[in-house]
Amino acid sequence: MKAIQRQALIATLIGLCSALPLAVHAEWTGNIEGEQVLDGDDEGSRIRFKMSNNQRPFDQEVYVDWFRTDAGSSYGVGYDPQYWFTNQTYVFGTARLRTSSSDLVENVRTLGAGLGIQLLDSNTQELSAEIGAIQTATKFEEALPPDNEDTFTENATTANITGEQSISDLLKLGLSLNYIDGESSTTTATSASIKLRIPGGSVVYNYRLRNTELDGGEKTETSGSSVSFEYDF
Repeated sequence: MKAIQRQALIATLIGLCSALPLAVHAEWTGNIEGEQVLDGDDEGSRIRFKMSNNQRPFDQEVYVDWFRTDAGSSYGVGYDPQYWFTNQTYVFGTARLRTSSSDLVENVRTLGAGLGIQLLDSNTQELSAEIGAIQTATKFEEALPPDNEDTFTENATTANITGEQSISDLLKLGLSLNYIDGESSTTTATSASIKLRIPGGSVVYNYRLRNTELDGGEKTETSGSSVSFEYDF
């Protein structure tokens, strides 16, 4: 089953790439990122291969992921487009598919869309805000009671604020605030990062704090940190 999922992911990535409107003069750039979780509940590592085309009014990003945890390996693909109406406002979308290393879950599919605004955009500062809706479908290996269905679907509204501040030509600070209001839970997450540019790419340290409240009132708080290396080409 996992081998079939891997083949399906490769086929999906090829389909995404062939469907992209590759203009003759479009400039695509590549990025390889390797991330290692240092501590927290999301322990493991990730390798991401990403291609980006930032040619306004239509920006695109397509990527493939490999995840490794104590439970095993899993894979993912994704496509994130943006269409700019003005120099400050845009609509965005996201489509992701990830397999699972769990014996219970086969894969997780995510679709989302929304509206964004760029509040600051200078040589040293960037600040943007987004609001949207997202749907997550989790497919299980077997049907589960009480409805005897093998797919659980949940809809949520999202709000994000992302900012960056350049300290120097080599050092940049980042901050991200995320809010997800789903049908079964509400999650708020904060992420802070430090990025150091090095020849050919950058090294990033990231710290995350996440709070989740279930419909029944139960609350959980998790945190974690990671370090990643990004190589641009």
